[in-house]
Amino acid sequence: MIHKLERAERIQELNPPETLKRIGLMPGNTFCDIGAGTGIFTFAAAELTENKVYAVEIFPELLGLLHSRRNERKAQNVILENDVKNVPDSSCDAALLCTVFHELEKPGEMLEEIRRILRPDGTLAIIEFFPKPTQFGPPPERRWSPERLEEQLTAHSFRRTALFELGENLYTLTCQTLSLIHISEPTRPY
Repeated sequence: MIHKLERAERIQELNPPETLKRIGLMPGNTFCDIGAGTGIFTFAAAELTENKVYAVEIFPELLGLLHSRRNERKAQNVILENDVKNVPDSSCDAALLCTVFHELEKPGEMLEEIRRILRPDGTLAIIEFFPKPTQFGPPPERRWSPERLEEQLTAHSFRRTALFELGENLYTLTCQTLSLIHISEPTRPY
């Protein structure tokens, strides 16, 4: 599994430092890497921001690897969690799901958890495989097209802010949470 996640072609295509900048992660932001894997985005984010970086990973083997890498890199701002439910409410400026969405059994529940952890107008970035056969990735029938993904996001009160390609295999869709707007009656001048 580790070899698959850290394949040179995959790292080059994902280009974590540049992709994090493109999704808007800035110094001082708090970030959540959901499905952190081996930490390619986690540790790139930890170098970009001095604030907290949550790395959420459900597989014990990968969580152990993240723990070792955090210690090796002395990345004090990286907080490891085995469930997104452990990330505090309204604590993150940005969250990322990198090639995770197609694996989710209940994507709606995950989107609600992400809304919970994001601050108002927070950014969610989803990196997924194009919905066509590619050299790597899941079978095409398990993939999400950008249009289908956007429909799911809209149903959970997110609005798309950008869509860009990452090489031949992957795309990134970014969105923000929709804030509730309170409309008051206009005041009368008498």
